[in-house]
Amino acid sequence: LDTGFFHADPHPGNMIRTPDGRLAILDFGLMAEIDNEIKYGMVEAISHLIHRDYEAIVYDFVTLEFIPPGTNLSPILPVLGKVFDQAL
Repeated sequence: LDTGFFHADPHPGNMIRTPDGRLAILDFGLMAEIDNEIKYGMVEAISHLIHRDYEAIVYDFVTLEFIPPGTNLSPILPVLGKVFDQAL
């Protein structure tokens, strides 16, 4: 995230370390360039998920453009809470 690139599938088959210690990416299929708003939105969403702050996560999803601005978020919150409570 530091460089503005996000790799959604970082495993040893997609990345290797070169002999001089640099990261070499072998598969760019699930990569995207992200701006600072999305980068910080991802960090905030992860923090909110860890703390089970589901109300904040709903707003993070708007920031991350998963949910369009102006959407009524009140019916989403209880469902999102149930999904994350079961997953965590």
